[in-house]
Order: sequence, then structure tokens, then C-alpha cells
Amino acid sequence: MTLKELREKLAELAKVIRQMADKANNEKRDFTPEEKPQWEKANADYNALLRQIEIAKRAAEVDAATSAIDAPPAGAAGKPTPGREDYDSRAAEEGRKDDRRAPVPVTEETRATAFQAWARFQLGMELEVRHEEACKILRFNPARGFVDIPLVPSHQYRQIQEHVRSGGRRELRDLSHVAGPTGGYTVAPETLVRQIELNMLYFGGVRQVAETIRTASGEPMTWPTADDTTNTGAQLGENTSIGSSTDPAFGKVTWNAYKFSSKPILVPFELLQDSAFDLATVIGQMLGERLGRITNTRFTTGNAAGQPNGIVTASTLGKTTAGAAAITADEISDLTFSVDIAYRNQPGVGFMMSDGILSYIRKLKSANNEYIWTPNFVGGMAADYPDRLFGYPYTINNDMVGLTTGAPATATKTMLFGQLSKYKIRSVGAIRLYRLEERYRDTDQDGFIAFVREDGNLLSAGTAPIKHMLQA
Repeated sequence: MTLKELREKLAELAKVIRQMADKANNEKRDFTPEEKPQWEKANADYNALLRQIEIAKRAAEVDAATSAIDAPPAGAAGKPTPGREDYDSRAAEEGRKDDRRAPVPVTEETRATAFQAWARFQLGMELEVRHEEACKILRFNPARGFVDIPLVPSHQYRQIQEHVRSGGRRELRDLSHVAGPTGGYTVAPETLVRQIELNMLYFGGVRQVAETIRTASGEPMTWPTADDTTNTGAQLGENTSIGSSTDPAFGKVTWNAYKFSSKPILVPFELLQDSAFDLATVIGQMLGERLGRITNTRFTTGNAAGQPNGIVTASTLGKTTAGAAAITADEISDLTFSVDIAYRNQPGVGFMMSDGILSYIRKLKSANNEYIWTPNFVGGMAADYPDRLFGYPYTINNDMVGLTTGAPATATKTMLFGQLSKYKIRSVGAIRLYRLEERYRDTDQDGFIAFVREDGNLLSAGTAPIKHMLQA
């Protein structure tokens, strides 16, 4: 079987796997007994094809590298590194030639090498043969002023959410195959993409439970709602008119696209000059942490006035504590029952609180001076689930209020409960990464800065899906 035939068969299997995963995810369920063998077989066939393709790809890459040895690299001895106009012209000509060639498979190493080529070119450094070959394969011009970093699609984002919820203990698999048809000709290596996603999730808590919606453009996005919960049907007698129309209450929830910045990340020239430096991982981690901090703050307590409507701000009062600086187990139970059972029985329901409030709750004791939150206390708050409250999972979000001198603060919203997945994050396009060349030259550093456009809001049609506890 030829490499082309192998890739076509792989694409067909990838389509089947995506369709099965999307169907299960959209219906929020596991695979049925009939679907599970099909899922396992499709993945086994996919992995076997990958191994065959890797062998064929390696042979093709060796052939391509051997053919390129005779061509001198950009910036070779005695020749200056080409300017942007020169590279644009040559890249266009190479692109026309490449159109007549069989496509070369794109690998994670190829994207990482092209990203490194971009960083080196911006510094006026020489590009090696491997850099030029990677740029040719990706049809990427390293002279461009910025790089788009495409984030992963929604169904894979849910895989990353599960990875973070499990504490990062499970291995992340099958992320690379999506990059072929949907991002195979982008330069941002998946190491960078994955680092940004993971660190944005780690720093906060809202992204771990919210649904993220990717859009290509940033015009206002509206979600129509309808509330018919106050209307009921009627019993009619014989020959009785149905009466006038009783309409539901229609509304809409809107998401905008606010711009967030990572602020500049300064990288010493020596690190950029080292060809072995893992630029993608380091920059990805820093970008993700910075963007994760600011967006989680806005997604938590944003006031909806020129910024996102935070999940705490958008929540509704569910329970007011009797004590201004205390929380009881009964009050936590009351908070859960303040949310309609229609939401309590759905996937995505749970608590959200800061680490300080969690530590306070863990120290609650019974009348016998026993800790309530322990699996050994039958009927206690933990029951058989030491990581749950009354059977519901919890999410830590330190942008929510904590403790003041060891106790909850008066008049603060200390805890959320409800269907947290009703909070939606709207993410626009790709993260844009720029290099600041001259600004930090006096310290021989280069600045990298990223921008992203996002918004957050609670999807509510009238019956509040998320409620908060308020200290008296």
C-alpha cells in the first residue's frame, strides 16, 4: 500500500473515531456495549496504520533531506540572511514547485522545527537545512511578523479538561492526529498548543468545568433562551374553547470578544541562539499561566461591564448563612436543594469554592467532636466519596473569596453549587504570538507577547442553574 493510500485510509478511520467520540460526548454518555468493540477496533486499526505511515514517512523525509543537501542554506557563509521580500519571493516560487510534488507528511517535529526557524529568522540568525525543509513542508514563511497558535477543537479540549481534573495523572493520547486536516499547515507545534491549554486550565478552575465554544470571528454571539416553567396546561370541558395564547418568555444571552494579553515574556538571546532550546514548551507554559490567571479572574468575578460576566457574578442567591463568619453542613445541604432538581440530576453539576473555604469545611465536626468529612463517618458529608460533598464533586477556584483570620468573611459569596457546565466560555480564533525585537535590546533580550479574545457568560433561561452561598 502506498503512502498516499495509507494516509487516505487513516483519514477515513480518523473520521470514524471523531464521529463516535463526538456522538458520545454530545450525548454526555459512555459507549454502549455495541459501540465499545467498534471503538476499540477503530483505535487499534488507527494505531497500526500510524506505525506503517511512520515507516513510510521516515523514508520520504530521508529522501527529501538528501535532495536538499546540495542547496546552500539561507545565511550560509559569505551570504547574508535573506530579507523578508527575498524570502517571500523565493517561498512563492518554492510553493509553485511544491504544488507539483506529492505532499510530505507533517509531524510534530516538523512544526517545532519551523517554529524554531521563525524565532531564529526574527533574530537575523542563519537557518539550517532542517529549518528550511520544515518551512517548505508547512509552506510557512518564517519572515512573517507573527504566528497564529490554533487551539484544539472542542472535543479534544474536553479530553484536556478530564486530564486536568484527574490531576494530570493520565496520559494524553491521540492529540496529534487532528493536526493533519485541521492544522497540518500551521507552524505552531502541538507542544506549544498543549502547554497553553493545560496551563490555562491549571490556573483557575472555571475552565475545568465550563464549556468552551470556539468561533472564527469576534462579532457578538447570541444564544436564544425560552422559559415556559410558569405555564401549565389546562383541563377542558366538552365544547369549551382553548382560550387565548399563553407564550413562553423568550430572551437571549450574549457573548462578546474581549482582548487579553500575556504581557511581554523576556527571553535572553543566548537561549534563542541555542538550537536545542525547547522554546515551545517554555513559552507555552508562561503564556498559558499568564493568560490563565487573568481570564480565570474575569470568568470568576467579572462585572459584565466591558468585561466577562463572571460565574460568581452571574449566580443567584441560594442560601444565606445564619452566622456571618461560619458555615454549617446543614447550610451546604440547603444550598444544594436550592438548585432545581432538573439541574441537580444533569452532568456537570457540582460545587466551586476557594481552597481556604474547602479547608474550613473539612474541619467541621459533629456533636461528638468527630470530623464530618470522613468516609468513616456513616452518613457524613463525604459518605463513601472523600473527594465529594454530599455525593457531588467540587472544583477549587482561588479567585473566589477565601478565609479572613481563619473564618469566612461577612457578606461574601463563599460557595457555588449547580450545573457549572452552563457557564460558557467563548474563544475567538487563534492566540496571536508576536516577537518584540528592538524594545528590550539594551538588555539583549527578545520579548514575546500573546493576545487572545474571549468572553464568558452563564446560559440561563430563567430558572437559575447556579446558586451561591452568602455569608450573613
